[in-house]
Amino acid sequence: MNDSETGSQAVRHGFTPLVRATTVDLQYAGAGAVLAAGDVSLENAGAQAVLARGNVNIENGGTQSVLAGGDVGIRNGGAAVVASVGPVEVHGGVVGFVLSPRADLADSRVIFGPAAALLFGAGIAAGLGLLTGRRRRSAA
Repeated sequence: MNDSETGSQAVRHGFTPLVRATTVDLQYAGAGAVLAAGDVSLENAGAQAVLARGNVNIENGGTQSVLAGGDVGIRNGGAAVVASVGPVEVHGGVVGFVLSPRADLADSRVIFGPAAALLFGAGIAAGLGLLTGRRRRSAA
């Protein structure tokens, strides 16, 4: 169902490689990438990547990565990486990395919370800096 007047896109019981709209609603469906100028809702659905300027809500679903300009809510689902300008609420889910000013992680498992993710990223950056510095010296 595509409503071009409001810019909303709903995908039910199917798969699409790319969904691009103002608001996106996936139910019992899958998507490769979801790009939304507004909110995104995944219910019993999954996506490889979700990029939204608004809020992202996932219920009984999951995604590889979420980048949101609003709040992120995950219930009984999961994500590898969640980066959000607003707060992140995860209830009964699993998340790898959370980058957010606030995180509510009730009954959930997070591998790297905001502080640990920042330290991990700094460690990776420092390690890469050392490796590239050594390569430049040996090449000269």
